[in-house]
Amino acid sequence: MDKDTNSPQIITIIIPIAALYLLIIFFVSVFAQDQFVTPQEGSEMQSGKPVDFYREKIIMWVYPDMVEVEGIYYFRNKRDKAMKFPIIYPFPLDEYHHRPDSVSVVFSCGLTESGINYKLNTSGSFASYALELLPGENNVMTVFYRQKLKGNLARYILTTTSAWGKPFELAEYEVYTSIELPGAEINYPCDSDTTKGKMRKCVFSRKDFYPDRDIIVNWDGDKDLE
Repeated sequence: MDKDTNSPQIITIIIPIAALYLLIIFFVSVFAQDQFVTPQEGSEMQSGKPVDFYREKIIMWVYPDMVEVEGIYYFRNKRDKAMKFPIIYPFPLDEYHHRPDSVSVVFSCGLTESGINYKLNTSGSFASYALELLPGENNVMTVFYRQKLKGNLARYILTTTSAWGKPFELAEYEVYTSIELPGAEINYPCDSDTTKGKMRKCVFSRKDFYPDRDIIVNWDGDKDLE
């Protein structure tokens, strides 16, 4: 009697667990890909490398209560046909940053340009979407976002690009900081450092660049630059 009574209960428990396990496997296989698609171990993305994320230009504007970022990202599709490419784009979400309140994604290839629909996860820590990459290196994605700040630090996430296993051929950065930020510091050395009006402009670029830390701006005595 006990055996017959317990069996349906056990089955009732196992079925949801199995379903959840399969769902987790599905999401990992689709979305566990770098800041822009992390190549999965042993996959064609990793071994055959049909796509290169080879260049980026980042512009940051840092104000006392807000940071704005425009990122321009270049992809090379080495196949001779178009391919769909899933993207996960992260945002810093910590004791210094609120969830992004404004995000836009635009994809262009040659003279063609279109807005991309994206999904922001519940916490606001990343956006997910897919690009249709055409053959060649003229695939350009532009992302703009804005985040309100909780403290004296603003961050742009760079280190997740290490999942590609190769350096940027060219990386360009412009960091603008308001003169209202006392003692503002940037954790990368500037190639040029100028002030015009109410904004300081730090510009630096790197070739064969393999980032080992994020871009961090802090001020007012906060020295957490790692």
